[in-house]
Amino acid sequence: MSCPCDQITTWDGLSWSNGLPTSNSQVIFNGDYFGNGFSACSITVNGTSVVVIDSYESVQVENEINVGTNATFEFLNNANLVQIENNLNIGNVIIHRESAPMIRQDYTAWSSPVTGQNLLNFSPQTLINRFYTYEPLGNTTATAWLPVSDPSTTNFNTGNGYLIRVANNWSPSIHTAYEGIFTGVPNNGLITKSIQSGYNLIGNPYASPINASQFIQENNSLINGSIYFWTHTVSASGGVYSVNNYASYSLAGGVAAAAGGSKPSNFIQVGQGFFIEANSSGDINFNNNMRQIQSSNLFFKNAEPKVDRFWLNLKNASNSYNQILVAYMNEATNNFDNGIDAKLFTNSPSYISSIVNNLDFVIQGRPSFTINDEVPLKIVINESDNYTISLDSFDGLFINQDIYLWDKDLNIYHDIKQSDYSFNILAGTYDDRFSIVYKNTSLSNEEFESQEQVSIFMNNSNQIVIKNYGGLIDNVEVFDLTGRLLYAKSNCGNSELILENNFSTNVLLIRTKTALNKVVTRKLIIK
Repeated sequence: MSCPCDQITTWDGLSWSNGLPTSNSQVIFNGDYFGNGFSACSITVNGTSVVVIDSYESVQVENEINVGTNATFEFLNNANLVQIENNLNIGNVIIHRESAPMIRQDYTAWSSPVTGQNLLNFSPQTLINRFYTYEPLGNTTATAWLPVSDPSTTNFNTGNGYLIRVANNWSPSIHTAYEGIFTGVPNNGLITKSIQSGYNLIGNPYASPINASQFIQENNSLINGSIYFWTHTVSASGGVYSVNNYASYSLAGGVAAAAGGSKPSNFIQVGQGFFIEANSSGDINFNNNMRQIQSSNLFFKNAEPKVDRFWLNLKNASNSYNQILVAYMNEATNNFDNGIDAKLFTNSPSYISSIVNNLDFVIQGRPSFTINDEVPLKIVINESDNYTISLDSFDGLFINQDIYLWDKDLNIYHDIKQSDYSFNILAGTYDDRFSIVYKNTSLSNEEFESQEQVSIFMNNSNQIVIKNYGGLIDNVEVFDLTGRLLYAKSNCGNSELILENNFSTNVLLIRTKTALNKVVTRKLIIK
C-alpha cells in the first residue's frame, strides 16, 4: 500500500519548508539542490531548478517523479534511485554511470535505466559499426553478435543489453573509465522482456541496483539460473581475446572472468548488461521488489548466502584463464541444479571446469559436505606448457578443512591450501586426470611394488634404473613433486632404461608406460 503523501516539504534553494523529507512527504523543489539523498512519497522538480544527488547517495520514492521541462534532476555516478510503487514518471532525469577502466577497442555491456536514450548520443565517439546486440539463435560468434544498423536513430530498448566499444579516441595503453550519461524518463514498475531460447543479452532496466539472486529465483522456470557478465579483464590482441572474459554468478556465488579479476555477486549495477540462458522462448520479469539501495564502484558487488565454498584458478606464465567455484549447500545435488550450477561460458582456448553429467561447469553446487567426496575436474589445454592450478579463496568449513588436488597420472595428493600445483602438460583435453579430494590416500612405494612388474631403483653407479620384468618400456617421464616435467623419452623399445642422475631434486616421480599401454608411476627418493 502506498503512503498517503499527507505532508509537503519544499526546498527553496536554502532550506526545507517543513523539515527534512520523509516517506510521507510530497517533496517539491523550487530551487537548486546539491547533496544527500532522502526518502519521499513523491518528488516534483519545478521551473529551472537543478537537483543533483551526490555519488553514493540514494533517493527512495514511494510513488512518482515529475520533472519539469526546463528543470534538471541528476544522479552522479553510484547514486541510486529506488521506487516502491508502479507509478508512471513524468520528465527526464540524468543518470551518470562509470564503466570499468578500459583501453581503446575494449567493450562494455550496457543497459539503459531510462526511456528515450539514443545509442550514438550515449557514446558519440564510438565507431558506428561497433554497437552490438546479441542474436540468441546465432550458431557462431559472427552471426550471434549483430551490429545495430543505425545507432544514430536507435534508442536503448528497455531491458536489452548492448555491447558498445569505448570511444575511438580512447588511450590504447592507459585504462580509464568511460562515464556513460543516460538522459530520459526513469524506468519504473513491472518490466517484461521477451527472450528466445539460448543465450540472451539483457540488462538492469532501473536507476538502482537489482538483487541478482532474486532475479534468478523469480525467473528460474524460464532461465537456467545463471548470470554471465562481460568484463574485458584481459584485452584483445589482434582482435582476439586470449582468455575467458565472462564472469559468472548463481545462487551459490560468483566466479571471476580471469584469475585475479573481481567476483560478481548479488547486485546487478545500474547500466549493467548481462547474459542469461533461456530454456525456451518466453517473458522474463523485472519488478521493483528486486531494486536495492546499495552503492558500489563496481558493476558487481557481493552479499551472498552462506555456503561452504572454494575457488580454483587456472593459469600459466602468460595468462590467467578462468576460475571455478565449488559450493556445498543443502539445496544442491550432484546432478544439475537450476539456479545453482553455472555452465561454462567461455572463449578461452584453455580452461578448467568441474563436471556435471559430462558437461562443463564453472559453478557447481554439491550437497552437504562429506570428507569422502570427490570432485572431478576437467582441463582443456590449447598449448603445451607449464600450467598452475591454484586456490583463490575459501570460506565456511574450508577454513579448517584440508583440500587436496589429486593428480591421478602421478598419484600426487597436493595440499592446495599450502601451495599452488604446477605441472607440465601437452595440449589436449583431460577429463580424468585431476580431482579435488579431502583426504590424502596415496599409496606407498611398497604397495605399488606389490601390484606391478616395473621396478625403479638406483644402481651402484648412482644411476637411475627403470626395469620392466614383464615386457618392453615404451615411454618414460620424470617429474619433480610439483609436477614439473624434468625429462621425457619416448619409443624406448627396451625392457631396461638407465638414466644419469643429473636432477637437482632428491625426490622424483617417474611415470613409465609399457608397450602394452600400462602406466606405472613411482616415487624415487635419491639418498
